[in-house]
Amino acid sequence: MISVCYLLGLFVSLSQAAYGYNRGIQTSSQRRNYGGMQTSSSQGGQYGQGGQYGQVQYGQGGQSSRYGQQQTGYKSVSKDVAVPPRCIKELTRVEIALLTPNGKYYPGAIIYYMDAGQIKTIMTDGQGKASVLVRGCVVTFFASVTPKFHHINRKIHLEFNNDKSVNVVLSLKNKCNFQIWFQQSGGDDDSEGDQYTDIVHYMYSTASGGNGEGFINGGEMVVPLCIYVDVTNPDEKLKFLATRAAGGNTINQLDVSHFDKDDDYDDFPRYGARISLPGGIYSTDATDLLFTFFINVWLKGEFPGDDEAKGYTDFYVFNSMAVTLDYIDNKNFDMFAYVAKSELEDKGVIGDDLLIGMDLFEDGELNGNGAFVDNNGHITSVPLPTTEIDDGAFGWVPMCMCKGDPKNVKIVPKEYSLLNSDALPLNKCHFYLLCPCPSDFSLAKDCSNDDLETFFCTICVDCKQPDSISKITCPIP
Repeated sequence: MISVCYLLGLFVSLSQAAYGYNRGIQTSSQRRNYGGMQTSSSQGGQYGQGGQYGQVQYGQGGQSSRYGQQQTGYKSVSKDVAVPPRCIKELTRVEIALLTPNGKYYPGAIIYYMDAGQIKTIMTDGQGKASVLVRGCVVTFFASVTPKFHHINRKIHLEFNNDKSVNVVLSLKNKCNFQIWFQQSGGDDDSEGDQYTDIVHYMYSTASGGNGEGFINGGEMVVPLCIYVDVTNPDEKLKFLATRAAGGNTINQLDVSHFDKDDDYDDFPRYGARISLPGGIYSTDATDLLFTFFINVWLKGEFPGDDEAKGYTDFYVFNSMAVTLDYIDNKNFDMFAYVAKSELEDKGVIGDDLLIGMDLFEDGELNGNGAFVDNNGHITSVPLPTTEIDDGAFGWVPMCMCKGDPKNVKIVPKEYSLLNSDALPLNKCHFYLLCPCPSDFSLAKDCSNDDLETFFCTICVDCKQPDSISKITCPIP
């Protein structure tokens, strides 16, 4: 016969166990939902229904006494942090829509997908849609259709989706047609050649709405970056910014303001460009930097080779008295130069207007831009003159710094910027025929007839003569 004391003790023990279970995992007001499964953040948590996951039951303090021995749970879990469940997703229906860049459905396309470690395929129907049943918590789709579009891939996480089906849109991208090499040579270190490789951070936008950003290895001996520009759009423009991601303190900007669509270059890529991006400026303190200047070049139908990537043979920064500042350039490829502020004091030109010019080095038609970067990082871009240039046959004067202030730079009018070779630096009359900065110098009063004749008949034969001076008639050769 069972004693009354024994029954009373058993009743008390069962009551305490039930209270402990409820107290540990039945606090419904503090439960949280992870992918359709309930957890409690109060005392360890509840997985699935009935506080069980598999055969392990998590009670108070992350422990279970179901089998008479303790099973270690999540003892260190804060009462304010819910523990995400392990993935137990079974079958999920994935409805796929494949779209072209202009938003139209793409029928008859093969889509590869990875499901539960197996590669499988599905084809979009006549409406550009497909439906697959996948097992597991993650599925990856890979679509590669015709040479017209780039392949795309997308990974879909299903573990936090409560539904039995999910809709996925795969958007194709236009095939790239503009390749970009990053000319990694130089800076202050002559040992860094054009094959030097470093990580480049870039971002770009186009007038047609294209854009992108990311990281890529730079240098001539690596695969170039390839982007898409809409050459069918007569108003298409490209702005491309790049900087060295590690250890660099330079930034450069490529600008392309026109794209010619013709039948000569039907193969991709249609364009290729080189962006000058030296390693950095270290020989002068950052506070002593006056400005940096970059030359970027591009060609249609191919990428610019070594000959096309040489921007200038000589670089000039000079005042109206032809006092020229020293500069540091890129010894491997002359596409980059910078000037220190201390040069202004050393040469006694503080407060003077300063022209920036160079003798261009190019054999053929030069396309691209010059990028002037002031000591605050602001970029002023100016197109390179598009004309047939023989080696060193032309001088280019893109801009003038008013009072020597890099934050007050004015672009020289295009019709005055291209000069005959050996003209730089210029005398005072020729200087202010080009420099658009405000000045007390009077072209009509302070320029002699010999000065004007030399300029318009020898230095810049295609330049328009300003109305403020007497008409110059050049002698017939």
